[in-house]
Amino acid sequence: MARSAPAPARGGGDARPGFTPPSRRHEGPEARQAILAATERVLQYRRLDDITVTDLIKEAEVSRAAFYMYFESKHAAVAALALHVAEQMSDDVWEPWFRGEESAEEEVLVQHMRDTLGLWREHRAVLVATAEAWRTHSELYAGWGSLMWRYIEELERYIERARASGTAPDGLDAATLAAVLVWGNESTMYLHFSGAAPELQDEEQLAKTLAGVWLRAIYGHAPDAP
Repeated sequence: MARSAPAPARGGGDARPGFTPPSRRHEGPEARQAILAATERVLQYRRLDDITVTDLIKEAEVSRAAFYMYFESKHAAVAALALHVAEQMSDDVWEPWFRGEESAEEEVLVQHMRDTLGLWREHRAVLVATAEAWRTHSELYAGWGSLMWRYIEELERYIERARASGTAPDGLDAATLAAVLVWGNESTMYLHFSGAAPELQDEEQLAKTLAGVWLRAIYGHAPDAP
């Protein structure tokens, strides 16, 4: 008696022996990038305090082991994202100005403030979450804090060079002035992008005002164009 053909596999899956459906999970080196991208996506619509590691694992489609291979917590993932943006801001926007390779003309600094606002806008969710969290979780946001202090040190050296060349007057302590200007910028950006200060919502006026404050604090006036 002839044997009947085997029944097809249920669910429409591939019936080949040894076939394993492809996994949707990211593993290996690509898992880290998947976690970072997922973190930024989730922050677009949920506050950091309301997000769990499980939420990020599900969004990134990684295993719990893969998450903890790269990040000790949700804060560590946010801190890594923020540090990447801050380094981009430093390298692409501020380094030439801090080194004195650009004019101190007001419009040059206004453009740097515009570019800074642009990066904050592009990564608003990450940077707002960082500005809120680093003050209470400073050990997890050490990279962010270190980069801010690097900004302060570079601005302090800029002020000291301007004074030594005679283009800026002696006055307030350079280190303290640099710290006030850098942290003032960070706080202003947070207030603007968190929506906490409606009077700071005009970005063009904000860029011009921040540049004006910096130049007048350093030079006593806005330097003339060369």
